[in-house]
Amino acid sequence: MVIFAGQGDARRSMSLLWRTAASGGPAPKPGPKPGLDVETIVATGIAVADEEGMAALSMRAVGTRLGRTAMALYTYVPSKNELVDLMHDRVLAELPTQYDISAGWRPALTAWADDAWAFYLDHPWVLQVSQARPVLGPNEYARLETVVRILGATGLEPLRVRRVISVLFQFVRGMALVATEHRQAASETGVPDEQWWAQRSALMTEFAPDFTERYPALAALESTASLAAMTEAGDAASHMEREAREAYRVGLDLILDGVEAAARADSDGTLHVSAGTPWRCRRGRVIRHVLHTEAIGFEAECIPISHLRPETFIDAISDGDYRFWGLRLCWLEGRAEWCEMHPPILGESRCSISPSTTGATANQSAAGPPRRPALADPASRNESSPLGSA
Repeated sequence: MVIFAGQGDARRSMSLLWRTAASGGPAPKPGPKPGLDVETIVATGIAVADEEGMAALSMRAVGTRLGRTAMALYTYVPSKNELVDLMHDRVLAELPTQYDISAGWRPALTAWADDAWAFYLDHPWVLQVSQARPVLGPNEYARLETVVRILGATGLEPLRVRRVISVLFQFVRGMALVATEHRQAASETGVPDEQWWAQRSALMTEFAPDFTERYPALAALESTASLAAMTEAGDAASHMEREAREAYRVGLDLILDGVEAAARADSDGTLHVSAGTPWRCRRGRVIRHVLHTEAIGFEAECIPISHLRPETFIDAISDGDYRFWGLRLCWLEGRAEWCEMHPPILGESRCSISPSTTGATANQSAAGPPRRPALADPASRNESSPLGSA
Protein backbone atom coordinates (compact mmCIF):
# COMPACT_ATOMS: atom_id res chain seq x y z
CA MET A 1 0.00 0.00 0.00
CA VAL A 2 1.61 3.24 -1.16
CA ILE A 3 0.20 6.61 -0.12
CA PHE A 4 1.25 9.74 -1.97
CA ALA A 5 1.63 12.82 0.17
CA GLY A 6 0.50 16.29 -0.85
CA GLN A 7 -2.83 15.28 -2.39
CA GLY A 8 -4.90 17.80 -0.47
CA ASP A 9 -5.45 21.46 -1.21
CA ALA A 10 -1.94 22.94 -1.48
CA ARG A 11 -2.65 26.21 0.33
CA ARG A 12 -4.61 24.62 3.13
CA SER A 13 -2.04 21.83 3.58
CA MET A 14 0.92 24.21 3.74
CA SER A 15 -0.99 26.48 6.09
CA LEU A 16 -1.61 23.58 8.47
CA LEU A 17 1.94 22.22 8.22
CA TRP A 18 3.50 25.58 8.96
CA ARG A 19 0.59 26.71 11.10
CA THR A 20 0.56 29.49 13.62
CA ALA A 21 -2.11 30.15 16.20
CA ALA A 22 -4.19 31.75 13.46
CA SER A 23 -4.15 28.69 11.18
CA GLY A 24 -4.80 25.88 13.63
CA GLY A 25 -8.58 25.90 13.32
CA PRO A 26 -11.56 28.21 13.74
CA ALA A 27 -11.05 31.44 15.61
CA PRO A 28 -11.63 31.11 19.37
CA LYS A 29 -15.01 32.24 20.67
CA PRO A 30 -16.15 33.29 24.11
CA GLY A 31 -17.23 30.43 26.33
CA PRO A 32 -15.83 27.04 27.30
CA LYS A 33 -12.60 25.98 25.59
CA PRO A 34 -13.31 23.47 22.81
CA GLY A 35 -12.03 19.94 23.39
CA LEU A 36 -10.84 19.46 19.82
CA ASP A 37 -7.92 20.93 17.87
CA VAL A 38 -5.51 20.03 15.08
CA GLU A 39 -2.87 18.62 17.43
CA THR A 40 -5.35 16.27 19.09
CA ILE A 41 -6.66 15.03 15.75
CA VAL A 42 -3.15 14.43 14.38
CA ALA A 43 -1.99 12.64 17.54
CA THR A 44 -5.05 10.39 17.39
CA GLY A 45 -4.42 9.64 13.72
CA ILE A 46 -0.84 8.58 14.57
CA ALA A 47 -2.18 6.29 17.30
CA VAL A 48 -4.56 4.62 14.84
CA ALA A 49 -1.77 4.08 12.29
CA ASP A 50 0.66 2.78 14.92
CA GLU A 51 -1.81 0.29 16.36
CA GLU A 52 -3.85 -0.77 13.35
CA GLY A 53 -1.91 0.30 10.27
CA MET A 54 -2.69 2.76 7.51
CA ALA A 55 -5.46 0.56 6.10
CA ALA A 56 -7.49 1.33 9.22
CA LEU A 57 -6.93 5.09 9.07
CA SER A 58 -9.95 7.20 8.22
CA MET A 59 -11.54 10.37 9.45
CA ARG A 60 -14.34 8.25 10.92
CA ALA A 61 -11.87 6.02 12.81
CA VAL A 62 -10.14 9.07 14.28
CA GLY A 63 -13.49 10.67 15.16
CA THR A 64 -14.67 7.49 16.87
CA ARG A 65 -11.63 7.48 19.15
CA LEU A 66 -12.29 11.10 20.01
CA GLY A 67 -16.01 10.57 20.54
CA ARG A 68 -16.82 12.86 17.63
CA THR A 69 -18.26 12.48 14.16
CA ALA A 70 -16.07 12.69 11.09
CA MET A 71 -17.88 15.89 10.13
CA ALA A 72 -16.69 17.53 13.36
CA LEU A 73 -13.08 16.85 12.36
CA TYR A 74 -13.41 18.51 8.94
CA THR A 75 -13.63 21.90 10.63
CA TYR A 76 -10.00 21.46 11.67
CA VAL A 77 -8.55 19.11 9.04
CA PRO A 78 -10.22 19.25 5.59
CA SER A 79 -9.71 15.59 4.64
CA LYS A 80 -7.69 12.42 5.13
CA ASN A 81 -5.14 13.70 2.60
CA GLU A 82 -4.19 16.65 4.78
CA LEU A 83 -4.31 14.41 7.86
CA VAL A 84 -1.69 12.05 6.40
CA ASP A 85 0.62 15.00 5.64
CA LEU A 86 0.23 16.33 9.17
CA MET A 87 0.74 12.90 10.76
CA HIS A 88 3.89 12.26 8.73
CA ASP A 89 5.49 15.58 9.62
CA ARG A 90 4.38 15.47 13.24
CA VAL A 91 5.83 12.00 13.91
CA LEU A 92 9.18 13.05 12.43
CA ALA A 93 9.51 15.40 15.42
CA GLU A 94 10.42 12.33 17.49
CA LEU A 95 13.77 12.08 15.71
CA PRO A 96 16.78 13.77 17.35
CA THR A 97 18.15 16.84 15.61
CA GLN A 98 21.43 17.26 17.50
CA TYR A 99 24.41 14.92 17.19
CA ASP A 100 27.86 15.38 18.67
CA ILE A 101 30.46 15.51 15.87
CA SER A 102 33.42 16.17 18.17
CA ALA A 103 34.49 12.53 17.67
CA GLY A 104 34.06 12.85 13.91
CA TRP A 105 31.24 12.78 11.40
CA ARG A 106 31.14 8.96 11.09
CA PRO A 107 29.95 8.12 14.63
CA ALA A 108 27.39 10.91 14.35
CA LEU A 109 26.12 9.68 11.00
CA THR A 110 25.95 6.11 12.31
CA ALA A 111 23.87 7.29 15.27
CA TRP A 112 21.61 9.27 12.92
CA ALA A 113 21.01 6.18 10.74
CA ASP A 114 20.40 3.95 13.78
CA ASP A 115 17.84 6.40 15.13
CA ALA A 116 16.09 6.45 11.75
CA TRP A 117 16.10 2.63 11.65
CA ALA A 118 14.50 2.40 15.12
CA PHE A 119 12.01 5.13 14.21
CA TYR A 120 10.80 3.22 11.14
CA LEU A 121 10.35 0.03 13.15
CA ASP A 122 8.32 1.95 15.74
CA HIS A 123 6.17 3.60 13.05
CA PRO A 124 6.12 1.23 10.04
CA TRP A 125 3.22 3.11 8.48
CA VAL A 126 5.60 5.97 7.70
CA LEU A 127 7.26 3.71 5.12
CA GLN A 128 3.99 3.58 3.20
CA VAL A 129 4.05 7.34 2.62
CA SER A 130 5.86 7.75 -0.69
CA GLN A 131 8.83 10.11 -0.91
CA ALA A 132 8.13 10.84 -4.57
CA ARG A 133 6.33 13.96 -3.39
CA PRO A 134 7.61 15.03 0.02
CA VAL A 135 5.36 16.55 2.64
CA LEU A 136 7.50 19.73 2.83
CA GLY A 137 6.79 20.28 6.51
CA PRO A 138 9.04 21.87 9.15
CA ASN A 139 10.05 18.58 10.79
CA GLU A 140 10.91 17.06 7.43
CA TYR A 141 13.26 19.98 6.81
CA ALA A 142 14.64 19.74 10.34
CA ARG A 143 15.58 16.14 9.62
CA LEU A 144 17.38 17.17 6.44
CA GLU A 145 19.10 20.04 8.23
CA THR A 146 20.44 17.56 10.78
CA VAL A 147 22.10 15.23 8.27
CA VAL A 148 23.42 18.15 6.21
CA ARG A 149 25.19 19.51 9.31
CA ILE A 150 26.76 16.12 9.98
CA LEU A 151 27.93 15.62 6.40
CA GLY A 152 29.27 19.17 6.36
CA ALA A 153 32.10 17.88 8.53
CA THR A 154 33.22 15.50 5.75
CA GLY A 155 34.44 18.31 3.50
CA LEU A 156 32.64 16.83 0.51
CA GLU A 157 31.56 19.26 -2.18
CA PRO A 158 27.85 20.24 -2.08
CA LEU A 159 26.62 18.14 -5.00
CA ARG A 160 28.20 15.02 -3.52
CA VAL A 161 26.60 15.79 -0.17
CA ARG A 162 23.19 15.91 -1.84
CA ARG A 163 23.75 12.55 -3.50
CA VAL A 164 25.07 10.95 -0.30
CA ILE A 165 21.98 12.14 1.57
CA SER A 166 19.77 10.50 -1.04
CA VAL A 167 21.71 7.23 -0.77
CA LEU A 168 21.52 7.23 3.04
CA PHE A 169 17.81 8.04 3.20
CA GLN A 170 16.85 5.41 0.64
CA PHE A 171 19.15 2.76 2.09
CA VAL A 172 17.91 3.09 5.68
CA ARG A 173 14.31 3.36 4.53
CA GLY A 174 14.61 0.36 2.22
CA MET A 175 16.28 -1.92 4.77
CA ALA A 176 13.79 -0.90 7.46
CA LEU A 177 10.96 -1.78 5.06
CA VAL A 178 12.41 -5.28 4.66
CA ALA A 179 12.61 -5.71 8.45
CA THR A 180 9.08 -4.43 9.07
CA GLU A 181 7.66 -6.67 6.35
CA HIS A 182 9.31 -9.70 7.94
CA ARG A 183 7.83 -8.62 11.26
CA GLN A 184 4.36 -8.16 9.78
CA ALA A 185 4.37 -11.33 7.69
CA ALA A 186 3.69 -13.67 10.62
CA SER A 187 0.84 -11.61 12.05
CA GLU A 188 -0.76 -10.94 8.67
CA THR A 189 -0.57 -14.55 7.41
CA GLY A 190 -0.77 -16.45 10.71
CA VAL A 191 2.34 -18.46 9.77
CA PRO A 192 5.68 -17.80 11.54
CA ASP A 193 8.77 -17.36 9.37
CA GLU A 194 10.42 -20.52 10.71
CA GLN A 195 7.39 -22.66 9.86
CA TRP A 196 7.05 -21.13 6.39
CA TRP A 197 10.69 -21.81 5.52
CA ALA A 198 10.67 -25.33 7.01
CA GLN A 199 7.71 -26.34 4.84
CA ARG A 200 9.15 -24.97 1.63
CA SER A 201 12.70 -26.18 2.27
CA ALA A 202 11.41 -29.73 2.49
CA LEU A 203 9.48 -29.30 -0.76
CA MET A 204 12.52 -27.76 -2.45
CA THR A 205 14.49 -30.91 -1.69
CA GLU A 206 11.70 -32.98 -3.19
CA PHE A 207 11.10 -30.96 -6.35
CA ALA A 208 14.67 -29.75 -7.00
CA PRO A 209 16.99 -32.55 -5.83
CA ASP A 210 19.74 -31.21 -8.10
CA PHE A 211 19.60 -27.71 -6.60
CA THR A 212 23.27 -27.75 -5.54
CA GLU A 213 24.44 -28.78 -9.00
CA ARG A 214 22.27 -26.19 -10.72
CA TYR A 215 23.30 -23.33 -8.44
CA PRO A 216 26.76 -24.28 -7.08
CA ALA A 217 27.95 -20.76 -6.20
CA LEU A 218 24.75 -19.98 -4.29
CA ALA A 219 24.81 -23.33 -2.49
CA ALA A 220 28.44 -22.85 -1.42
CA LEU A 221 27.73 -19.34 -0.18
CA GLU A 222 24.68 -20.40 1.82
CA SER A 223 26.41 -23.36 3.45
CA THR A 224 29.27 -21.17 4.66
CA ALA A 225 27.19 -18.11 5.55
CA SER A 226 24.60 -20.17 7.42
CA LEU A 227 27.26 -21.63 9.70
CA ALA A 228 28.61 -18.15 10.44
CA ALA A 229 25.10 -16.81 11.12
CA MET A 230 24.45 -19.59 13.65
CA THR A 231 27.25 -18.22 15.84
CA GLU A 232 25.62 -14.79 16.07
CA ALA A 233 23.64 -14.02 19.19
CA GLY A 234 19.91 -14.35 18.71
CA ASP A 235 17.04 -12.39 20.22
CA ALA A 236 13.26 -12.34 20.15
CA ALA A 237 13.21 -11.22 16.50
CA SER A 238 12.64 -13.75 13.75
CA HIS A 239 15.59 -15.11 11.81
CA MET A 240 14.71 -13.09 8.71
CA GLU A 241 14.29 -9.89 10.70
CA ARG A 242 17.72 -10.43 12.27
CA GLU A 243 19.16 -11.02 8.79
CA ALA A 244 17.68 -7.72 7.62
CA ARG A 245 19.16 -5.94 10.63
CA GLU A 246 22.63 -7.41 10.02
CA ALA A 247 22.41 -6.58 6.32
CA TYR A 248 21.57 -3.01 7.31
CA ARG A 249 24.61 -2.88 9.59
CA VAL A 250 26.99 -4.23 6.95
CA GLY A 251 25.53 -2.05 4.21
CA LEU A 252 25.76 1.09 6.33
CA ASP A 253 29.43 0.40 7.08
CA LEU A 254 30.17 -0.04 3.38
CA ILE A 255 28.38 3.20 2.49
CA LEU A 256 30.26 5.12 5.17
CA ASP A 257 33.54 3.57 3.99
CA GLY A 258 32.76 5.00 0.57
CA VAL A 259 31.93 8.42 2.00
CA GLU A 260 35.17 8.36 3.97
CA ALA A 261 37.19 7.49 0.85
CA ALA A 262 35.48 10.23 -1.14
CA ALA A 263 36.08 12.75 1.64
CA ARG A 264 39.76 11.80 1.78
CA ALA A 265 40.10 12.19 -1.98
CA ASP A 266 38.39 15.58 -1.91
CA SER A 267 40.53 16.82 0.96
CA ASP A 268 44.01 15.75 -0.16
CA GLY A 269 43.53 15.58 -3.91
CA THR A 270 44.57 11.93 -3.96
CA LEU A 271 42.70 8.97 -5.37
CA HIS A 272 43.46 5.64 -3.67
CA VAL A 273 42.64 3.21 -6.44
CA SER A 274 43.05 -0.35 -7.68
CA ALA A 275 44.79 -1.60 -10.77
CA GLY A 276 42.60 -2.66 -13.65
CA THR A 277 39.86 -0.06 -13.16
CA PRO A 278 39.50 3.45 -14.62
CA TRP A 279 40.46 6.28 -12.31
CA ARG A 280 38.50 9.48 -12.57
CA CYS A 281 39.15 12.87 -11.04
CA ARG A 282 36.40 15.28 -10.10
CA ARG A 283 35.35 17.69 -12.79
CA GLY A 284 37.77 20.59 -12.74
CA ARG A 285 40.78 18.43 -11.84
CA VAL A 286 43.26 16.34 -13.80
CA ILE A 287 45.65 13.59 -12.77
CA ARG A 288 49.21 14.92 -12.45
CA HIS A 289 51.09 11.73 -11.72
CA VAL A 290 50.67 8.17 -10.47
CA LEU A 291 52.66 6.57 -7.69
CA HIS A 292 52.84 2.82 -7.13
CA THR A 293 54.13 1.12 -4.00
CA GLU A 294 53.65 -2.38 -2.64
CA ALA A 295 52.21 -0.97 0.57
CA ILE A 296 49.42 1.18 -0.85
CA GLY A 297 49.12 0.08 -4.46
CA PHE A 298 48.30 2.85 -6.91
CA GLU A 299 47.73 6.46 -5.89
CA ALA A 300 46.77 9.09 -8.43
CA GLU A 301 47.29 12.70 -7.47
CA CYS A 302 44.62 15.03 -8.85
CA ILE A 303 45.21 18.77 -9.17
CA PRO A 304 42.92 21.62 -10.25
CA ILE A 305 43.04 22.45 -13.95
CA SER A 306 44.18 25.96 -13.06
CA HIS A 307 47.35 24.47 -11.53
CA LEU A 308 48.52 22.86 -14.76
CA ARG A 309 52.00 23.80 -15.84
CA PRO A 310 53.96 22.93 -19.00
CA GLU A 311 56.14 20.53 -17.03
CA THR A 312 53.11 18.29 -16.43
CA PHE A 313 53.21 17.47 -20.18
CA ILE A 314 49.42 17.55 -20.11
CA ASP A 315 48.03 20.73 -21.61
CA ALA A 316 45.53 21.74 -24.21
CA ILE A 317 46.51 20.81 -27.75
CA SER A 318 43.18 20.93 -29.48
CA ASP A 319 39.73 19.61 -28.78
CA GLY A 320 39.84 15.85 -28.64
CA ASP A 321 40.59 12.80 -26.55
CA TYR A 322 44.27 12.24 -25.62
CA ARG A 323 46.29 9.56 -23.86
CA PHE A 324 49.51 10.00 -21.89
CA TRP A 325 51.05 7.18 -19.83
CA GLY A 326 47.63 5.59 -19.60
CA LEU A 327 45.92 8.93 -19.04
CA ARG A 328 42.82 9.60 -21.05
CA LEU A 329 42.02 13.29 -21.08
CA CYS A 330 39.22 15.09 -22.89
CA TRP A 331 39.91 18.73 -23.81
CA LEU A 332 37.06 20.96 -24.86
CA GLU A 333 37.48 24.64 -25.60
CA GLY A 334 40.88 24.78 -23.92
CA ARG A 335 39.97 23.02 -20.69
CA ALA A 336 39.78 19.45 -19.39
CA GLU A 337 36.20 18.29 -19.03
CA TRP A 338 37.14 15.03 -17.33
CA CYS A 339 39.99 12.60 -17.12
CA GLU A 340 40.41 8.87 -16.70
CA MET A 341 43.57 7.01 -15.75
CA HIS A 342 43.89 3.39 -16.81
CA PRO A 343 46.70 1.95 -14.64
CA PRO A 344 49.86 1.69 -16.76
CA ILE A 345 51.85 -1.52 -17.08
CA LEU A 346 54.65 -1.34 -14.52
CA GLY A 347 58.07 -1.10 -16.13
CA GLU A 348 56.72 0.23 -19.39
CA SER A 349 59.29 2.62 -20.88
CA ARG A 350 57.22 4.36 -23.51
CA CYS A 351 54.57 7.01 -23.38
CA SER A 352 52.16 8.20 -26.01
CA ILE A 353 50.06 11.27 -26.66
CA SER A 354 47.44 10.56 -29.25
CA PRO A 355 44.02 11.88 -30.15
CA SER A 356 41.86 8.74 -30.07
CA THR A 357 39.67 10.25 -32.77
CA THR A 358 42.54 10.27 -35.31
CA GLY A 359 44.72 7.44 -34.04
CA ALA A 360 47.87 9.62 -34.34
CA THR A 361 50.66 8.60 -31.92
CA ALA A 362 53.89 10.21 -30.80
CA ASN A 363 56.12 7.75 -28.92
CA GLN A 364 59.27 8.69 -27.10
CA SER A 365 61.86 6.49 -25.45
CA ALA A 366 62.26 6.90 -21.71
CA ALA A 367 65.97 7.58 -22.34
CA GLY A 368 65.10 11.07 -23.54
CA PRO A 369 62.60 13.62 -22.28
CA PRO A 370 59.00 13.19 -23.45
CA ARG A 371 57.95 15.55 -26.19
CA ARG A 372 55.73 18.27 -24.83
CA PRO A 373 52.54 19.01 -26.67
CA ALA A 374 52.03 22.46 -28.07
CA LEU A 375 50.59 24.75 -25.43
CA ALA A 376 47.27 26.46 -25.83
CA ASP A 377 46.85 30.17 -25.29
CA PRO A 378 46.25 30.49 -21.53
CA ALA A 379 43.69 33.19 -22.22
CA SER A 380 41.54 30.64 -24.03
CA ARG A 381 41.10 28.50 -20.92
CA ASN A 382 37.86 28.71 -19.01
CA GLU A 383 39.27 28.82 -15.51
CA SER A 384 35.98 29.95 -14.02
CA SER A 385 33.99 26.86 -15.02
CA PRO A 386 32.10 25.50 -11.98
CA LEU A 387 33.41 22.35 -10.36
CA GLY A 388 31.20 19.30 -10.11
CA SER A 389 31.34 15.54 -9.86
CA ALA A 390 32.88 13.69 -12.73
